[in-house]
Amino acid sequence: MKRSSEKFSDAIRRSIKHLEDSGVSITQKAVIDNALFDNGRHVGKSTLYRKDPVTKEHFYKGLLAEIDNAASRQRRFRGRPTKKETVIELKGVIRELKRENQALVDQVVTQEAELIKLKSLKRSDLGVAKAKDDDIYVLAKILLGKTSGSHESLDSIVRRYEIVHKGTERLKESQAAAEKLRQELSGATVSLPGMRK
Repeated sequence: MKRSSEKFSDAIRRSIKHLEDSGVSITQKAVIDNALFDNGRHVGKSTLYRKDPVTKEHFYKGLLAEIDNAASRQRRFRGRPTKKETVIELKGVIRELKRENQALVDQVVTQEAELIKLKSLKRSDLGVAKAKDDDIYVLAKILLGKTSGSHESLDSIVRRYEIVHKGTERLKESQAAAEKLRQELSGATVSLPGMRK
């Protein structure tokens, strides 16, 4: 009399053969669903996946391999890649995607570094522009104090700067710088080209 494991294996092999002959797609589920014992009873659905309690390996790993091989033969016959070929192809695609991803990450890091550099330069340029703006105000303020009468260009520069920076520390500092420079230049005379006759 056959042991139960032999009866189970025979039922699985008959199911594989039946699926191959009928042209139905071979999958582990299809094989189990169509596997019948000699008495016509369906096999247990979880039996195929039973594991050895000690080794933790599938008890029927040989049958699982037979199912995979039958599915691969069928796929190859139909002109489709086998499971193994599909896995190899997908691994290649994954490797390529990882390379592309790394290239994109490198590009983003490079662009981020460039952006940081540009922001730093922009801040530096803004600082230079502010300093020049302050210097122009200081000089215009001093020249106005050293000339007799009014000078429209100088008045405009001083007025515009004082309106924009009204009530700020920057205006106070610029006015203090202008006063300090005025005191250092006291006694010196200045004439503007527009004032000459």
